[in-house]
Amino acid sequence: MYGMICWMPKQMELIKKYCFGSCGKILLRAVIDDQIGEIAICREKNFSCLDRQMADPIGMVSDGEEIYLRKLKEMPV
Repeated sequence: MYGMICWMPKQMELIKKYCFGSCGKILLRAVIDDQIGEIAICREKNFSCLDRQMADPIGMVSDGEEIYLRKLKEMPV
């Protein structure tokens, strides 16, 4: 499972454009904790606008599935 930080304006713009827009596979937005804040969650492994991803998970959801933070990048037109 992958999470993208929503409180960063540029990232939220890309989440709206790609995750809710062209991809459409976003699952939900949730608050992880006070340190990270709100993140958007998805399970898409092969994402064309992925800039980078953390090597270690930031936590787990209730069923034990790990969550890795991702940073998105703008795709060329």
